[in-house]
Amino acid sequence: MKRLTWLLAALLPCSAQADDMPETLERMARVAREVPCVVTAEVEGTLLLVKDCKGAELRYSPDKLMVELQDISDEADKERLTRQRIEAGIAAVYRSVEPTLADVQKDLVPVIRPISFFRGLAPSPDPILSRGFLDGLGIAYAISSPGTLAYVSEKTAQDLGLDAAGLDALARENLAARALSVTWEPLSQAPWMASARLDLAIQGSLLLVPEAFAPLAAEHGDLIILHPDQTTLLVLASDEVDPLLIRQTAAELFAGSPLGITPELFLWHEGKITLLP
Repeated sequence: MKRLTWLLAALLPCSAQADDMPETLERMARVAREVPCVVTAEVEGTLLLVKDCKGAELRYSPDKLMVELQDISDEADKERLTRQRIEAGIAAVYRSVEPTLADVQKDLVPVIRPISFFRGLAPSPDPILSRGFLDGLGIAYAISSPGTLAYVSEKTAQDLGLDAAGLDALARENLAARALSVTWEPLSQAPWMASARLDLAIQGSLLLVPEAFAPLAAEHGDLIILHPDQTTLLVLASDEVDPLLIRQTAAELFAGSPLGITPELFLWHEGKITLLP
């Protein structure tokens, strides 16, 4: 168990990344205010809320940009990359008004977030489209482009010509296609544990694609899945670990994460993923 605890601890977002979130959000807001057609750009919890001259409200997650900025030391280069990502995100949404959806239809994906994420959003006349998932979790929808993640609001969906059911179906179809690219990095053999490697924005969304875990299950049997943090999705062989101890360890290690999702465990069994009681 000590070996497993150490591995989980090693996967925690480093303190620098946690401390960088407010700084990254403020940088995004400052840069966004200089972009043409942006009326306001304000930090809203762990998101950037941008209101533009066309009446749209865009919400950006800093997660992907934060990772990119960690490898850059020059402030001018950080500002330049941030502007590129903000402009790309806004442009992606503007392209979405085309009737064919040709420019963004492959970029729409479902994103799993804790219920607290949705409750923490300020009231808006154009709220993020979402639906419930498993206990304590919800699904939002986003246009995922390099460096940015723009959440889809009701107005954006209408501009795309999609109702809630159509948006959900298209996002899940895209997710299933992207899931084919997932790789599993072995972290331990006793007990066996692996970590998913995919676009950070949608790693946790693999919980919506049970078939993505089938090759692992064929070798290791039923699986226990952890998604304690937006950047982390872990898989263990269920017959090699004590679920109670894993749950306690995950809760302790990830409770303080600014990117936390859930301390709950999930079970892959016979092609389905459910909450582990």
